[in-house]
Amino acid sequence: MSTPQELNRESAPPKRRVSRASWLPGAAWSLGTAWLALRLLFVSLTVGWVVSLLWLQPFRKPMFDIALASVLGAWAVILLVLKWAPGIVDSRAFRAIDVVLFNLCLAAVLAEGALRLVAYVSPSPLLAQDDLRASRLVRAQAAHQQPGKLRFGFPFNLRGHYDTDFVEPSPPVTLASIGDSFSVGVVPHHFHFTTVIERQLAARGETVRVENFGFPAIGPYEYLHLLRTEVLPREPDLIAVNVFVGNDVVEAGRYRPEDRALRLWLERENVLLYQLPRRLIELRRVRAESRDDVAVGGIAGEAQAGRLRTVEEMIAAYPWLADSTLEQPSFPLPGVYLHIESERAVQNCDPATADPTALFATLREMRRLAGDVPFVVHLLPDDFQVDDELWQDILDHTGRHDLIRDLPQQLIVPWLEEAGIPHLDLLPIFREQCGRQHGDRHCYHRWDSHFNARGNRVAGEAMADFLGGR
Repeated sequence: MSTPQELNRESAPPKRRVSRASWLPGAAWSLGTAWLALRLLFVSLTVGWVVSLLWLQPFRKPMFDIALASVLGAWAVILLVLKWAPGIVDSRAFRAIDVVLFNLCLAAVLAEGALRLVAYVSPSPLLAQDDLRASRLVRAQAAHQQPGKLRFGFPFNLRGHYDTDFVEPSPPVTLASIGDSFSVGVVPHHFHFTTVIERQLAARGETVRVENFGFPAIGPYEYLHLLRTEVLPREPDLIAVNVFVGNDVVEAGRYRPEDRALRLWLERENVLLYQLPRRLIELRRVRAESRDDVAVGGIAGEAQAGRLRTVEEMIAAYPWLADSTLEQPSFPLPGVYLHIESERAVQNCDPATADPTALFATLREMRRLAGDVPFVVHLLPDDFQVDDELWQDILDHTGRHDLIRDLPQQLIVPWLEEAGIPHLDLLPIFREQCGRQHGDRHCYHRWDSHFNARGNRVAGEAMADFLGGR
């Protein structure tokens, strides 16, 4: 005989399982089902992000609008499918896919955010983004040029620049020189072109103090930042901007204020999950062929020597200062340097794509900020524009015989003339005095696009002639 409790259970209607799809149109909204909807939206947006990084490059706002509409449309279709077939939501396969996809997407977003946090707290070239604010990029580079740190036996000054400390008040005549890694150079300070300028002008009876402002891996927009924040407060008598045609045209175009927040996530050059593995693989490949005593892209002994105060001590520590045939390459394999120079040649010498508009806008703004202070531009040529053999190697390597070797100067010089900005184009001077075609008289360090001791001397003497009396 059944008990009263058993009879009640038998007479009670069977419980109906509530589907996870009950949130769909026409049903009551619950916390659990709303969370499922949000998860599906998050997964859809993350998958769209990955697709855009793989196939929708470079970032373009119209294409982004189309892609976003497509992602949201796909999300809406998924919701309708689940409404029409609610059993899918409760299936084991759907739940497994839901968990896996959501966790993968969440891990990707959190990992990217973590890398960006690390890059902000502890700046590193491995975690650099192309579209950084100028102030942040300058701070990141300055962190590696700590005051007092020795480079080729000479300490960085209190502002982190490769120069003696800027005196207060400034000397009677002060020239502010602004640039990128050329301002740091690959020679001791005594041999740097800014120091050569001082000596050349002093020999003519002109007492001029050249204050050298610059950090590696910066570009024209950072030059503008340095002008605003460091140079103009010094009240210089003359401002010279050193434009390296090898990368400054491209670097100027990378900073675009419009849609910056979107580009930081949707341009692969700014996504660290994409960039970091590629950089680590390339670094490992290059280091496999490197000597233990030379950093990749560095010069032998640049950080090993103690304080060097005389020219004799410098040459004893670095014999290649007096004999360029003793120079050790900055990169372990000639193919690495050829690859770098080939990329620059294609970027700057292709008449179909070369566009210095952003560079022009930045220089125009710098001259405006300079006001009544004389403002000049030095155009520094790339190695491939001077070395005929390297140029031929690039043409053979790329197969791009349509490249125009002097195109950067052909575009920049006429604009400077029209804008009324005094300028010095070093390319004709370097072709006349440098290159393997002139008896192996190198002006660039071996497998490096920076001036060696001879190149700094040639550049400094030409700049002194150009600047004298201004």
